[in-house]
Amino acid sequence: MRIYTISVLVTLSVCFFASCSQQSPATGVRIGIAGSPQQHNLVDLALERMAEPFVAVETISKESLAGIDMLILPRGAFADDIAGVRSYNELLTQWVKNGGSLLAFNIDEQNFTSSLLPHEIRFAKVDPSGWGFYDFSERIADTTHAIFNRPHRLRYLAGLEESSRIVYTAPGWTVLLGKNGEPPSQDYKLINPPNDVGSIFETTLGEGHVLVCQPIIDRYHAGNAAIVPHPLEGGVQLFENVVEYMKQRTTGAELPLATLGAIPSHGAVRKNIS
Repeated sequence: MRIYTISVLVTLSVCFFASCSQQSPATGVRIGIAGSPQQHNLVDLALERMAEPFVAVETISKESLAGIDMLILPRGAFADDIAGVRSYNELLTQWVKNGGSLLAFNIDEQNFTSSLLPHEIRFAKVDPSGWGFYDFSERIADTTHAIFNRPHRLRYLAGLEESSRIVYTAPGWTVLLGKNGEPPSQDYKLINPPNDVGSIFETTLGEGHVLVCQPIIDRYHAGNAAIVPHPLEGGVQLFENVVEYMKQRTTGAELPLATLGAIPSHGAVRKNIS
Protein backbone atom coordinates (compact mmCIF):
# COMPACT_ATOMS: atom_id res chain seq x y z
CA MET A 1 0.00 0.00 0.00
CA ARG A 2 2.81 2.39 0.88
CA ILE A 3 4.60 1.71 -2.43
CA TYR A 4 1.36 2.30 -4.34
CA THR A 5 0.74 5.59 -2.49
CA ILE A 6 4.25 6.85 -3.21
CA SER A 7 3.87 5.87 -6.86
CA VAL A 8 0.61 7.82 -7.13
CA LEU A 9 2.14 10.88 -5.46
CA VAL A 10 5.14 10.80 -7.79
CA THR A 11 2.86 10.47 -10.82
CA LEU A 12 0.69 13.38 -9.67
CA SER A 13 3.79 15.50 -8.99
CA VAL A 14 5.19 14.82 -12.44
CA CYS A 15 1.83 15.67 -14.05
CA PHE A 16 1.53 18.86 -11.99
CA PHE A 17 4.96 20.18 -12.90
CA ALA A 18 4.50 19.18 -16.54
CA SER A 19 1.20 21.07 -16.55
CA CYS A 20 2.81 24.15 -15.03
CA SER A 21 5.58 24.00 -17.63
CA GLN A 22 3.04 23.91 -20.43
CA GLN A 23 1.05 26.80 -19.00
CA SER A 24 4.08 29.05 -18.57
CA PRO A 25 6.46 28.22 -21.46
CA ALA A 26 7.92 31.73 -21.50
CA THR A 27 9.18 31.58 -17.90
CA GLY A 28 12.87 32.10 -17.35
CA VAL A 29 12.99 35.40 -19.24
CA ARG A 30 15.18 37.84 -17.34
CA ILE A 31 13.24 41.10 -17.17
CA GLY A 32 14.71 44.48 -16.32
CA ILE A 33 13.04 47.84 -15.72
CA ALA A 34 15.08 50.90 -16.68
CA GLY A 35 15.92 53.21 -13.80
CA SER A 36 15.94 53.13 -10.03
CA PRO A 37 12.83 51.95 -8.13
CA GLN A 38 11.77 55.59 -7.70
CA GLN A 39 11.72 55.99 -11.51
CA HIS A 40 9.69 52.90 -12.41
CA ASN A 41 6.41 54.84 -12.49
CA LEU A 42 4.26 51.95 -11.24
CA VAL A 43 5.52 49.40 -13.78
CA ASP A 44 7.25 47.60 -10.91
CA LEU A 45 4.02 47.47 -8.91
CA ALA A 46 2.13 46.13 -11.93
CA LEU A 47 4.73 43.37 -12.44
CA GLU A 48 4.63 42.51 -8.74
CA ARG A 49 0.87 42.03 -8.99
CA MET A 50 1.56 39.58 -11.80
CA ALA A 51 4.14 37.82 -9.59
CA GLU A 52 6.66 38.58 -12.32
CA PRO A 53 10.30 38.83 -11.14
CA PHE A 54 12.46 41.67 -12.42
CA VAL A 55 15.61 43.64 -11.71
CA ALA A 56 16.25 47.37 -11.76
CA VAL A 57 18.63 48.45 -14.54
CA GLU A 58 19.81 51.74 -13.07
CA THR A 59 22.37 52.48 -15.79
CA ILE A 60 22.50 51.27 -19.39
CA SER A 61 25.81 49.47 -19.95
CA LYS A 62 27.06 46.34 -21.67
CA GLU A 63 27.27 44.64 -18.28
CA SER A 64 23.76 45.53 -17.12
CA LEU A 65 22.18 44.60 -20.46
CA ALA A 66 24.06 41.29 -20.54
CA GLY A 67 22.15 40.26 -17.42
CA ILE A 68 18.66 40.60 -18.94
CA ASP A 69 16.70 39.38 -21.96
CA MET A 70 13.92 41.96 -21.93
CA LEU A 71 14.01 45.63 -20.91
CA ILE A 72 10.94 47.66 -20.00
CA LEU A 73 11.06 51.43 -20.36
CA PRO A 74 8.61 53.09 -17.95
CA ARG A 75 6.74 56.30 -18.71
CA GLY A 76 9.14 59.21 -19.06
CA ALA A 77 12.19 57.06 -19.82
CA PHE A 78 13.27 59.03 -22.89
CA ALA A 79 12.05 62.38 -21.56
CA ASP A 80 14.04 62.10 -18.32
CA ASP A 81 16.87 59.98 -19.77
CA ILE A 82 16.12 57.30 -17.19
CA ALA A 83 19.08 54.92 -16.81
CA GLY A 84 20.68 56.75 -19.75
CA VAL A 85 18.31 55.32 -22.38
CA ARG A 86 18.72 58.51 -24.39
CA SER A 87 22.41 59.13 -23.66
CA TYR A 88 23.40 55.51 -24.34
CA ASN A 89 20.82 54.82 -27.03
CA GLU A 90 23.39 53.39 -29.47
CA LEU A 91 24.36 50.81 -26.87
CA LEU A 92 20.70 49.98 -26.24
CA THR A 93 20.01 49.70 -29.97
CA GLN A 94 22.92 47.32 -30.46
CA TRP A 95 21.65 45.18 -27.58
CA VAL A 96 18.27 44.88 -29.36
CA LYS A 97 19.98 44.02 -32.64
CA ASN A 98 21.81 41.24 -30.82
CA GLY A 99 18.51 39.70 -29.70
CA GLY A 100 17.19 41.85 -26.85
CA SER A 101 13.51 42.68 -26.43
CA LEU A 102 12.56 46.30 -25.72
CA LEU A 103 9.12 47.22 -24.38
CA ALA A 104 8.41 50.97 -24.13
CA PHE A 105 5.37 52.21 -22.21
CA ASN A 106 3.69 55.58 -22.85
CA ILE A 107 6.48 57.54 -24.57
CA ASP A 108 6.50 61.23 -23.67
CA GLU A 109 7.02 63.68 -26.49
CA GLN A 110 9.34 65.82 -24.34
CA ASN A 111 12.99 65.45 -25.41
CA PHE A 112 11.97 62.72 -27.84
CA THR A 113 13.55 62.41 -31.27
CA SER A 114 12.73 59.78 -33.87
CA SER A 115 16.32 58.57 -33.88
CA LEU A 116 15.69 56.96 -30.48
CA LEU A 117 13.48 54.28 -32.08
CA PRO A 118 13.90 52.20 -35.27
CA HIS A 119 11.16 54.13 -37.13
CA GLU A 120 9.55 57.55 -36.92
CA ILE A 121 6.59 58.47 -34.74
CA ARG A 122 4.99 61.90 -34.34
CA PHE A 123 2.99 63.44 -31.55
CA ALA A 124 -0.04 65.72 -31.63
CA LYS A 125 1.87 68.90 -30.79
CA VAL A 126 4.09 68.56 -33.83
CA ASP A 127 1.30 67.52 -36.19
CA PRO A 128 -0.64 70.42 -37.76
CA SER A 129 -3.89 68.43 -37.93
CA GLY A 130 -4.50 68.57 -34.19
CA TRP A 131 -6.26 65.23 -34.60
CA GLY A 132 -4.38 63.65 -31.74
CA PHE A 133 -5.90 65.92 -29.11
CA TYR A 134 -9.26 64.20 -29.43
CA ASP A 135 -10.47 60.98 -27.91
CA PHE A 136 -10.80 58.14 -30.36
CA SER A 137 -11.66 54.47 -30.50
CA GLU A 138 -8.96 51.84 -30.70
CA ARG A 139 -9.16 49.25 -33.46
CA ILE A 140 -7.63 45.79 -33.11
CA ALA A 141 -5.78 45.23 -36.38
CA ASP A 142 -5.76 41.41 -36.17
CA THR A 143 -7.95 39.65 -33.61
CA THR A 144 -5.94 36.43 -34.07
CA HIS A 145 -2.68 38.06 -32.98
CA ALA A 146 -1.17 36.55 -29.82
CA ILE A 147 -1.16 39.87 -27.99
CA PHE A 148 -4.97 39.82 -27.92
CA ASN A 149 -5.32 36.11 -27.14
CA ARG A 150 -2.71 35.06 -24.57
CA PRO A 151 -3.37 34.71 -21.71
CA HIS A 152 -6.60 36.75 -22.07
CA ARG A 153 -8.79 36.87 -25.13
CA LEU A 154 -9.74 40.46 -25.97
CA ARG A 155 -12.06 41.58 -28.73
CA TYR A 156 -13.04 45.09 -27.73
CA LEU A 157 -10.78 47.91 -26.56
CA ALA A 158 -11.67 51.59 -26.55
CA GLY A 159 -11.08 54.69 -24.48
CA LEU A 160 -7.54 53.73 -23.43
CA GLU A 161 -5.91 56.97 -22.37
CA GLU A 162 -2.61 58.29 -23.77
CA SER A 163 -0.87 61.15 -21.98
CA SER A 164 1.06 61.98 -25.17
CA ARG A 165 -1.01 61.31 -28.27
CA ILE A 166 0.68 59.76 -31.28
CA VAL A 167 -0.69 60.95 -34.63
CA TYR A 168 1.73 59.21 -37.00
CA THR A 169 3.56 55.89 -37.08
CA ALA A 170 5.89 55.28 -40.02
CA PRO A 171 5.27 52.32 -42.36
CA GLY A 172 8.15 50.39 -40.77
CA TRP A 173 5.97 49.79 -37.72
CA THR A 174 3.42 47.00 -37.62
CA VAL A 175 0.28 48.39 -35.99
CA LEU A 176 -1.38 45.98 -33.56
CA LEU A 177 -3.84 48.37 -31.93
CA GLY A 178 -4.73 51.23 -34.26
CA LYS A 179 -6.73 54.40 -33.90
CA ASN A 180 -10.11 54.13 -35.52
CA GLY A 181 -10.56 56.75 -38.22
CA GLU A 182 -14.26 57.35 -37.57
CA PRO A 183 -14.71 59.47 -34.42
CA PRO A 184 -14.29 62.36 -33.97
CA SER A 185 -15.71 64.29 -36.93
CA GLN A 186 -12.43 66.21 -37.24
CA ASP A 187 -10.68 63.11 -38.57
CA TYR A 188 -10.67 64.56 -42.05
CA LYS A 189 -7.83 66.84 -40.91
CA LEU A 190 -5.48 63.86 -40.91
CA ILE A 191 -4.67 63.69 -44.60
CA ASN A 192 -3.93 60.27 -46.10
CA PRO A 193 -1.50 58.82 -43.55
CA PRO A 194 0.76 56.20 -45.21
CA ASN A 195 0.07 53.78 -42.37
CA ASP A 196 -2.62 53.31 -39.73
CA VAL A 197 -1.81 55.39 -36.67
CA GLY A 198 -0.78 53.05 -33.89
CA SER A 199 -1.53 52.93 -30.18
CA ILE A 200 0.41 49.66 -29.86
CA PHE A 201 2.93 48.85 -32.56
CA GLU A 202 6.03 46.73 -33.06
CA THR A 203 9.02 46.06 -35.28
CA THR A 204 11.99 43.74 -35.49
CA LEU A 205 15.50 45.11 -35.33
CA GLY A 206 18.29 42.71 -36.21
CA GLU A 207 17.72 39.65 -34.04
CA GLY A 208 15.64 41.60 -31.52
CA HIS A 209 12.22 43.11 -31.09
CA VAL A 210 10.77 46.50 -30.15
CA LEU A 211 7.19 47.10 -29.01
CA VAL A 212 5.68 50.46 -28.07
CA CYS A 213 2.54 50.51 -25.91
CA GLN A 214 1.27 54.08 -25.73
CA PRO A 215 -1.91 53.65 -23.63
CA ILE A 216 -1.29 53.93 -19.88
CA ILE A 217 -2.29 50.32 -19.17
CA ASP A 218 0.59 49.99 -16.69
CA ARG A 219 -1.21 52.46 -14.45
CA TYR A 220 -4.48 50.57 -14.80
CA HIS A 221 -2.84 47.36 -13.64
CA ALA A 222 -1.15 49.10 -10.71
CA GLY A 223 -4.56 50.48 -9.69
CA ASN A 224 -3.48 54.10 -9.85
CA ALA A 225 -4.85 55.57 -13.08
CA ALA A 226 -5.81 59.22 -12.73
CA ILE A 227 -8.47 58.78 -15.42
CA VAL A 228 -10.37 55.51 -15.41
CA PRO A 229 -11.90 54.77 -18.81
CA HIS A 230 -14.84 52.43 -19.02
CA PRO A 231 -13.03 49.22 -20.05
CA LEU A 232 -10.73 49.13 -17.01
CA GLU A 233 -10.67 45.32 -17.00
CA GLY A 234 -9.55 45.38 -20.62
CA GLY A 235 -6.64 47.67 -19.76
CA VAL A 236 -5.52 45.40 -16.93
CA GLN A 237 -5.73 42.27 -19.07
CA LEU A 238 -4.04 43.97 -22.00
CA PHE A 239 -1.06 44.84 -19.77
CA GLU A 240 -0.67 41.17 -18.86
CA ASN A 241 -0.99 40.15 -22.51
CA VAL A 242 1.65 42.68 -23.59
CA VAL A 243 4.16 41.44 -21.00
CA GLU A 244 3.50 37.77 -21.83
CA TYR A 245 3.72 38.46 -25.56
CA MET A 246 7.12 40.08 -25.21
CA LYS A 247 8.32 37.15 -23.11
CA GLN A 248 7.07 34.85 -25.85
CA ARG A 249 8.94 36.83 -28.52
CA THR A 250 12.08 36.70 -26.39
CA THR A 251 12.09 32.92 -25.91
CA GLY A 252 10.30 31.80 -29.05
CA ALA A 253 7.95 29.77 -26.86
CA GLU A 254 4.27 30.13 -27.68
CA LEU A 255 1.70 30.62 -24.94
CA PRO A 256 -1.52 28.60 -25.18
CA LEU A 257 -4.61 30.37 -26.47
CA ALA A 258 -7.03 31.57 -23.84
CA THR A 259 -9.84 29.09 -23.27
CA LEU A 260 -11.71 31.21 -20.75
CA GLY A 261 -11.42 34.96 -21.06
CA ALA A 262 -13.13 38.07 -19.80
CA ILE A 263 -14.03 40.15 -22.83
CA PRO A 264 -14.59 43.82 -21.98
CA SER A 265 -17.58 45.24 -23.79
CA HIS A 266 -18.29 48.92 -23.11
CA GLY A 267 -17.49 48.49 -19.45
CA ALA A 268 -19.39 45.25 -18.91
CA VAL A 269 -17.37 42.08 -18.49
CA ARG A 270 -18.87 38.89 -19.82
CA LYS A 271 -17.42 35.40 -19.79
CA ASN A 272 -16.80 33.55 -22.99
CA ILE A 273 -15.88 29.91 -23.38
CA SER A 274 -14.22 28.86 -26.64
